[in-house]
Amino acid sequence: MITSLIETPSGLVSVEGRVEQHAVWVDLSDPTETERAHVEHTFNVKLPHRVHMRAVEPSTRLVASSQHLEMTFSAPSRDPNLPASPMTCILAEQHLITLHGSETRGFEATRRFAAENPDTQAHDIFIMLVEETVDVIADRLEQLGADIDSLASSVFDLDGASSRASKRIHGMVKRMGRYGTLTMRLQDALTSLMRLSLFMSQHQKRIAPHLDNRSGTLALGADIKALSELAGALDDKVDFILNAMLGIIALDQNKITMVLSMMAAMFLPPTLISSIFGMNFVSMPGLSWHHGFFLCLGAMVGASMIVGGIFRWRRWL
Repeated sequence: MITSLIETPSGLVSVEGRVEQHAVWVDLSDPTETERAHVEHTFNVKLPHRVHMRAVEPSTRLVASSQHLEMTFSAPSRDPNLPASPMTCILAEQHLITLHGSETRGFEATRRFAAENPDTQAHDIFIMLVEETVDVIADRLEQLGADIDSLASSVFDLDGASSRASKRIHGMVKRMGRYGTLTMRLQDALTSLMRLSLFMSQHQKRIAPHLDNRSGTLALGADIKALSELAGALDDKVDFILNAMLGIIALDQNKITMVLSMMAAMFLPPTLISSIFGMNFVSMPGLSWHHGFFLCLGAMVGASMIVGGIFRWRRWL
């Protein structure tokens, strides 16, 4: 789908399905080959394909030529559970072309900003798109941080001795793993934005001709760096809480193993006594005792009680 932002006497107007050479902003969302060819012919550019947009090397994602700047970065999808999708921005002096697979909240806010400000130019729209992308990541990191803190409080307030608590911890491990996955996806997006901010600082005069916009790009780079540090801190917190939950599960399993081991130790002396008197020799002392059976039973019970008493004395039980 193609959406063009066209300058009219009454201001900037958004038009779908039409491309004009004098458009300030041309947005392509999952375009067909016909739409791609139409935009390439109108603006004399070469639009990258999805495989090139997903390339990780900066030389493919960030390209500067005499006519335009081609910048590809990862933008969070509308659904937080989906990975970030690549978005390409081709910025020339008079127009901006964006190519992406799915929209984020940044597109809606940018369109409103352009509609409310008739003097908006192509580089203003580009900076606004990047700012809105950073805002989306900041909002999701803030929500993730709150969810992780809430889950951490629930984990350390649980009574690990109960079976219900153990089942809850197993569910919490899955939730924390999901939070870790979301954090890693936001870190990937921030990594691409960090590279983009360095590229923008190298081409500030072309990306932000006005002095105010240049200072804004510097502030944007500082925000991206701060968010990257926050995402790293959240990732460390997720690792810590996951290790703590796995440690609680291991402690519960160790308690079960300890109880089974103690029970085996308590029944070891009776097993030894019964094994001795259960040997099939013809001549064995004590086999003809009238009260031998009851004496053996008493010895078995007494030995078990002595072992149990030793465990209680050592506070193992």
